[in-house]
Amino acid sequence: MDELNLKIRVADIKDVELILDLIGQKAEFDGYLDPLEATADKLRQTLFYSGLQDEVYLGLCSGTLKGAATQTKPKGFPSLAGNPLYYHPPQAQVLLAEVEGIAVGFALYFHTYSSFLAEPGIWLDDLFVQSHMRGKGIGQALIDCLVQIAAENNYGRIEWTVNNDNAPAVAFYKKQGARIMESIRLCRIDRIVISRLAGK
Repeated sequence: MDELNLKIRVADIKDVELILDLIGQKAEFDGYLDPLEATADKLRQTLFYSGLQDEVYLGLCSGTLKGAATQTKPKGFPSLAGNPLYYHPPQAQVLLAEVEGIAVGFALYFHTYSSFLAEPGIWLDDLFVQSHMRGKGIGQALIDCLVQIAAENNYGRIEWTVNNDNAPAVAFYKKQGARIMESIRLCRIDRIVISRLAGK
């Protein structure tokens, strides 16, 4: 992996277009382009404090990860009444995998909570490595970075879903020590149903 000159870093607001492109590549790989609604503006509003730019603390996996786990508002950053973007923390975090300075993969995750453990955890929503870079340890490096974040913050779990038909991914995750929870099914209420139920 050293010969790849691989670096894992926390994405910042300047990476929005890159993140959107990688999400699009993952959607195409998964065969889910139709439901893709992400835009650069939506990512900017939900992943970062709008207008924060260089002031965001960037934690690298090669150094301390405590700051990478939770992005906080720096001292002196203005709170603007009536602008909700300045009152909500980022809804998720993105780790970028770069080889020779070029992004070739990413992991997008957010924080969860387990009532059974009474501890927070990590939900890995996306893990993606471009096809020509697979099998080179990049996915492993992204998982390792998440494990470090979880360990340094005393999180109880890292969880995600995997398509049963994606045998290489299932094998890869099992190799990481992940248990495939066959008895648990993903439940989803989408925006249309939310609107209908909320309107009752």
